[in-house]
Amino acid sequence: MYLYTQVNGGGDNGSSLQAPLDVAVAQGIDTERHYFQGGYDYLTPPTKEEHENAAKHKQPYKYQVIFEDWSGKGGGRPLIQQIKAALAHSTPVALGFFPREGFMHLTPTNAVDYDDSSPIIGGHEVIALGYDEEGLLIENSWGKGWGDKGFAKLAWSVVAKDSIVAAVVY
Repeated sequence: MYLYTQVNGGGDNGSSLQAPLDVAVAQGIDTERHYFQGGYDYLTPPTKEEHENAAKHKQPYKYQVIFEDWSGKGGGRPLIQQIKAALAHSTPVALGFFPREGFMHLTPTNAVDYDDSSPIIGGHEVIALGYDEEGLLIENSWGKGWGDKGFAKLAWSVVAKDSIVAAVVY
């Protein structure tokens, strides 16, 4: 949330995938331990002290957009292969996609989103942390009450069909 609070216009207004990454490159990112707002407060901007602490942890971050297509066609198998290759090399992947109704109702006992056919309900971004044969392991920003304590999987069919933008961070 350190990044999102600086690009969301003071509310849950969304942003481009690139905007928070640009903040990370320019400022660094405050540590979880030091950032008192936690991972789910998207309204309270960082304090002066948090900006100063972020500067101490500034890394030579770079990112590269590996896919962008807002037509709703998704990235298909080529995008999946790029995501797998990045994660296999311990490179995080930021993923923007069009969530559907199923994404809203993930729980600890139902933490895989297979919904690739109900109406699209907006746009969203998550971080991809890993994968298996079932799909892409993601961390969401909606708190521990969503999915399995804030984590879930996007089925490969969802990743292929509903992805709109992806970037690797290195």
